[in-house]
Amino acid sequence: MSQKPCRHIRVLSSLGMLAFIVASLVAPVLAEGGIKYFRCTREPVLIQALAILAETDNKSVVEDLFARDTKILFKDMREFGKAYMNHDALSVIVNDGRHVIYINSKHASAPPPALAALIRHEAMHNDTENSVHEEVVAWSEEARTWQDMLERYPHLKSIPLKSNALVDRLTAVSVLVQQNKLTWQIRNNVAYKGLPEHSPGF
Repeated sequence: MSQKPCRHIRVLSSLGMLAFIVASLVAPVLAEGGIKYFRCTREPVLIQALAILAETDNKSVVEDLFARDTKILFKDMREFGKAYMNHDALSVIVNDGRHVIYINSKHASAPPPALAALIRHEAMHNDTENSVHEEVVAWSEEARTWQDMLERYPHLKSIPLKSNALVDRLTAVSVLVQQNKLTWQIRNNVAYKGLPEHSPGF
């Protein structure tokens, strides 16, 4: 990374602009009773993602997150060890039974609609069991939610390839779904090795 002062200033300026944009998006949400989202997260961009998700046919999913007292936060995945350092998100059921969704901190600057699609996926993993079929459903719902977001927010379609890691993931998953290759991909993913075919509800 360049240490030239002029570039450093531009980076800080860009981050400041991003913070202003996110704050301006979240303020109306909180003004409209969005304080309820604090039950899940205090991250402004995640509050916006939840509010966006609640405006779709996934409203019941958001309500279920509230009901389960689910917590959602950004996390440096390296803290979980080498096996998880590249995970985009991880669902954990903690000792008191609560569902915690950790989202890789590298996605903190992702568009709220993209984070909404990722949350839709992780919302499926709300117990201690998992399966191939559960992952197929979760990834399919993530892709479906992303396609809905692209229709609602057409400007997302203009995000260049490789400019945002989460958007790239969502695009890739959508392609797998469209090509009917998602199930094959999950069955051959080393992260899912050993999963049973079915889990409760799936």
